[in-house]
Amino acid sequence: MFAWIWIRLGRREPSVPAKFAIGLLFMALSFLVLVPAAAMAQSGEGVRVSPWWLVASYFVSEIGELCLSPVGLSSMTQLAP
Repeated sequence: MFAWIWIRLGRREPSVPAKFAIGLLFMALSFLVLVPAAAMAQSGEGVRVSPWWLVASYFVSEIGELCLSPVGLSSMTQLAP
């Protein structure tokens, strides 16, 4: 899906630093997904927190990794002697 989006962007494709920023933004969002789960766990009411919070956080971080990894590999290949 992401490859199709990048192809459709054509000349309007974001720069390498912008792609890094998008990937890091998704990684930050994956931590923010865990904030409500942590608040429920700290409430002291004996509420059990579902493991689906971790699955959702992992999913968001993987989207960020899919944005970040190919760009990082490509830019390091271009910068290598």
